[in-house]
Amino acid sequence: QVSKLSFQYGYFGSGLEICKRLRLEEIRDLGSNPLYTFTYNQINNLPCRNSPSIDYLGLFNGIASLWIPPSIENIETGPRRADAVKMQANLLNRIDFRGGGYTIYEFEPHSGQVKVNQDYLDKNGYLQSILVDQFLPILSGNRIFKIRSSDGEGNTNQIEYKYEKTISQNGQLVVVTS
Repeated sequence: QVSKLSFQYGYFGSGLEICKRLRLEEIRDLGSNPLYTFTYNQINNLPCRNSPSIDYLGLFNGIASLWIPPSIENIETGPRRADAVKMQANLLNRIDFRGGGYTIYEFEPHSGQVKVNQDYLDKNGYLQSILVDQFLPILSGNRIFKIRSSDGEGNTNQIEYKYEKTISQNGQLVVVTS
């Protein structure tokens, strides 16, 4: 036999089965030290699978308390708004390699242009509403912001990812996201 791999698992959460989430902890071979060890963001853990504490795309936000909001909600202030810290619950943030190397992942929330209602008073004093583009710095979902790595022999590398840029649109500077 040339090699044999085994996967060591654990769980996020405790107590009821509906509250536990499977977690890969190590990958081992025939050697005494693991090939890979995984570390996760556990500042916030995911809630039970039947929790309504989710944002409008289904990621944990620690806010919502009802499955169906009582009315159409505001994407920035409603109970289904995204929470940049909580949506990183239990994300993989580090892999350690046998021999001392590692890779560290840093995440940021998606951002971008969304259509929102904006109210204004018309010339007759009546309240009107129009749809406008608005840049929101926190939308649902995570994207990689930075990856740092080391090969265990003193060589390090860092990659930063940019998803936004400022462009001129109709004579105004506008932030757009990829």
